[in-house]
Amino acid sequence: MQQVNLYLDEFKKTEVPFSAAIFLIICGYSIVFSIVISLLLRGVIFYEVKALTEALNSAKKWQEQLAIAERMYPEPKIDPILLKQIDSKQQQVTRNDRVLEFLDSNGLAQKDAAFSEFLGAFTRVEQEGLWLKRIQIESGGSSMRIEGYVLKPKALPNYLKKLSKEPVFNGMDFKVFDLKRDKAVMEFVVSSKVESSNIETLLENSATNF
Repeated sequence: MQQVNLYLDEFKKTEVPFSAAIFLIICGYSIVFSIVISLLLRGVIFYEVKALTEALNSAKKWQEQLAIAERMYPEPKIDPILLKQIDSKQQQVTRNDRVLEFLDSNGLAQKDAAFSEFLGAFTRVEQEGLWLKRIQIESGGSSMRIEGYVLKPKALPNYLKKLSKEPVFNGMDFKVFDLKRDKAVMEFVVSSKVESSNIETLLENSATNF
């Protein structure tokens, strides 16, 4: 009896490799898949470029509109004259505050409510180149003594004229009691009762000393 060895190579099942047709089909699918991916990427890139172009065009239009607006509405420049006027007003307010502090420290504001009218008049009247050093009010306001400094002689009569127009000083006759030079300024003393020479004459004589 002859024995047959079933484990020999000729008895093993052999697998048939891919045929040429299957290989071509796989290659075809790969090519089609690559084309589809390429088209998708191209479409994405196209829309991205389009969106970027629109954004750049929009930014350009905004820049043009901004340039037109800057030409139509230029940035305002600060006027140096206005700054000087503001500084002068602030200095005047500071001087007025000092007058109020001085009067309040001497208890004048608390003695009689009518003194508030005098304070209001002094704070309202302004004169460039003139500032007060001391104010003395007596006899309920019927007697007054004003001391201060002035840069230009003519500023004092102008200040007294403005002061006389205030209702609280109506009928009060201001007279220059003393006027003398103190370095670069002139120191003055004005009284409402002291009899003295005319203000204009006294100022003209003092102006010749400058």
